[in-house]
Amino acid sequence: MKILRIDANLNTADKSYSMGAADEVIKQLQAKYPDATVETVNVFAANVPSLAHDLMPAWGKGEQNEATAKQAELLTQFKSADLFVVAAPMWNLSFPAELHKYFDNVFIAKETFGYTETGELVGMMKGKKAILVNAMGGIHTGTKNDLVVPHITQVLSFLGIDVVDSVVIQGTAIEQLPVADAVAANNDQIKKAVAAV
Repeated sequence: MKILRIDANLNTADKSYSMGAADEVIKQLQAKYPDATVETVNVFAANVPSLAHDLMPAWGKGEQNEATAKQAELLTQFKSADLFVVAAPMWNLSFPAELHKYFDNVFIAKETFGYTETGELVGMMKGKKAILVNAMGGIHTGTKNDLVVPHITQVLSFLGIDVVDSVVIQGTAIEQLPVADAVAANNDQIKKAVAAV
């Protein structure tokens, strides 16, 4: 099994609830699947090309350049994974724009999705699974402000990826627990998510 961890945070695991929880998810997955390989892409550090500024101008001219080469690299890595662990915080009721930019690089017609002759969507990543890890300062799960996990779930489902479970650490701005304590308090969620794979 190949696990692709997609991190959408500038902070390290000791300072980020989503990253700290993702570390624990990966640790438990490796214990369950000792032969699994793990690759990590941090969308802030990966020099992800912009769809509007980098890729579309090159595509329009049929050019190959540094941006299209990077996009091809990200796409190959994405397509080769069996399981995704996506770690993202809630920022202003959404996830970081860098994660959206990453999705722009791997949502490619005839590569990760397509359409039938009658226009029906075909996700080309069927058989692959994902666990979502989200942290939020408030308590929004199940409310109209719960926009991160449902959005990313829909995004991945569009490609045929089965989001088996999510780990959501809420109220981080309220309780202000140390990251390790917050992760430990949510270990039942993590165990449940790992068990679903």
